[in-house]
Amino acid sequence: MLTVKNKVVSYVLIVLLFTNSCSYYKIKHHTSLSDKITSLNESISDERYFFIEQGSELYQGTNLEIRDQYLNLSLTRLDLVIRSQLETIYHRRSRNIKKDERHVFHEAFIKVGQDILIDTGEVEIPMASIESVDVVGFDTGKSIGNFMIGTLGVVAVLAIVVAATKSSCPFIYFDDGQSSSFVGEAFSSAMYPPMERHDYIPLPNPREGSDHFKIVIRNELQETEHINLAKLMVIEHPKNLEVMIDGEGKIHTIGKPIPPIYSNSNTGENVLEEIVEAGDKALYRFDHGQEAVSTGNVTMKFLRPANKDMAKLVVNAKISFWLDFAYSEFTSLLGDSYQSWVKMQNSRTGEELRKWQFEQEVPLKVFVKKANEWKYVGSFEPVGPFGEPRPMIMPLDISDIPNDEIEIRLQTGFNFWEVDYAVLDYSPDIALGEEIKVPTSAIDESDTDVLELITLDDNLYVEQSNLGDHVTLSYELNHFTGSQTSLFLDLKGYYEPIKNYSGNPDWPYLMEFNKPGRFTEFTKELLLEYTTVPFTKNQVDDDRFKASSHVSDY
Repeated sequence: MLTVKNKVVSYVLIVLLFTNSCSYYKIKHHTSLSDKITSLNESISDERYFFIEQGSELYQGTNLEIRDQYLNLSLTRLDLVIRSQLETIYHRRSRNIKKDERHVFHEAFIKVGQDILIDTGEVEIPMASIESVDVVGFDTGKSIGNFMIGTLGVVAVLAIVVAATKSSCPFIYFDDGQSSSFVGEAFSSAMYPPMERHDYIPLPNPREGSDHFKIVIRNELQETEHINLAKLMVIEHPKNLEVMIDGEGKIHTIGKPIPPIYSNSNTGENVLEEIVEAGDKALYRFDHGQEAVSTGNVTMKFLRPANKDMAKLVVNAKISFWLDFAYSEFTSLLGDSYQSWVKMQNSRTGEELRKWQFEQEVPLKVFVKKANEWKYVGSFEPVGPFGEPRPMIMPLDISDIPNDEIEIRLQTGFNFWEVDYAVLDYSPDIALGEEIKVPTSAIDESDTDVLELITLDDNLYVEQSNLGDHVTLSYELNHFTGSQTSLFLDLKGYYEPIKNYSGNPDWPYLMEFNKPGRFTEFTKELLLEYTTVPFTKNQVDDDRFKASSHVSDY
């Protein structure tokens, strides 16, 4: 069901991803007897390279066969050259591999206990003596996620794919008079008038000594942007506190954030390192268990201080480029009926449209375990994929949880979001005052002052219909002493992607997307279709075992 455009996009993604950029591997760890036997049989069928580890010894295994709870195979001891090569790859925290290291996708490791003696030649190992079987595979979500946000992705793919398919939102820039920085995107996923919403965007502080700055709201994609309101929130607070604004516009303070003591994916893998440090580029992408599930989650456990009935969940996150791309692929199925479908969407209520997104696992859902059951407590609205993950906050009532530990689960569609950081804060909110600043001017691309269109929440809008359309908001600030100032841009509006599709839609197929979870399944199907590893073991250039100098019998 691929259109010509989709085939080209798919080809570009695959060729660039697998010929020029780093890919990532993941390891499936098997310890139960049934899992070890199953994984070994599958690995033997796949003709993998087998490495057998016992203590400090490393062997290559060949001619593997399972007979009556025994693994029969031939062993050749490997020398330090091979061990060094393997350690170089598998000790990387990022788990990235280069083009000439793709043999790892066809490797398996068998760890043997010390209860038996093994040596070179033909050996028979009881399955009970095999402590674990680790099978290496291609990490689809992390590979495509890294590729799309890397330098190559920005240059090669954004020009080809994103400009043609992305359904984004206004881009926000902060200019302090000396430099301009990209801040992020506004009201992501508000693609129709009924979905118009507020977005509270944290801004950097002006450089020291400056009393003025500018905010630029720019259209950089094929869409029409409707900006209803733009107001600056200036919040003065003690220097030892961080200030955040939740989805309802309420101000919160963060005093003593506590990281999780436990964080596991839906497949049981420990992902604590991926979310305990902000800004370290290690992201959890809800991409574990790709063969079996169309949703992903991460479960976190936090210690709870005594006598604390309220907590604040802080999450730094954003949606993935993949979700954005997949939604465009979905809308392309409408063909020349796309405009009629948009009119139908515009006639629905915002509640109905958000319900569909909720049922398709688009928001980042939050669950808290209460009385051994997961209770839904709220969702984070989508944050655009460009830029860094955005800090978001959600207050939680934990008064009905008697435990001294709090368990929280984040859930979304497979590879829909990227989470960089998650903590709980139990400190009480400190009452703070806020000052609403009105721009001194709001100049658009035609040098017209449109200030009156964006100062009130009304039916007047600044409309940006063309690439490059923008409005520049100028502000002046007073200098504060003895405290710190945090700035937030309260931006309200919506946007409408400009799409020109052709072809007849398959309405019976499209009607399936009314079912909860069908879009999520569709994106998973696309991801597997587009990123299936385009090479086999026979295509991997692996000379490690060809040179006799790499094999030792001592």
